[in-house]
Amino acid sequence: MNFGEVVKFKSWEYVYLMETTDIIYLAKILDKDKSKLLVEQRNKVFTQGSKNMPYKQALIKWAFVELSTAEYKERIAHYGYPDFDPEDILDPIGLLDLEDRKKLQTEIQNDPNAAKQLREHVSKIKIEEA
Repeated sequence: MNFGEVVKFKSWEYVYLMETTDIIYLAKILDKDKSKLLVEQRNKVFTQGSKNMPYKQALIKWAFVELSTAEYKERIAHYGYPDFDPEDILDPIGLLDLEDRKKLQTEIQNDPNAAKQLREHVSKIKIEEA
C-alpha cells in the first residue's frame, strides 16, 4: 500500500500513512458531523487567546487535515493515534487526491506531536499524481 490510499477497516475509512513491523499508521476519516465539530472547536481555540492556549494548541485532538478530495469533501483525516496491528486486514477503496496527500504529508512532518518515526518516514515520501 502507498501513502494516501484510502482503506476500509471495520466499517471505518482510513488513509494509509505507513507501517513498521509493529504498527500500521492510519488517519481516520471522520464523518461530516464529527469533522465539522472538530474544525469548529479547533478554530475557536486558535482564534481566541487564553493563558493555556499553547497547551490547547498542542493537543493530539487537532492532529487532522480537512480533505478536499471529492469523495471526502467536508470531512477530516485524523492522524493522531497509531493503534492498529499489522495483522489486521485492510481493503483499499480509493486514493486521496494529490492536494490532500500533500497537505497531509506537510501537516504530519511539521507536527512535533506526531510520532517521530511517522514524521521521518512521511518526509521522505515523494508525492506524485496517481
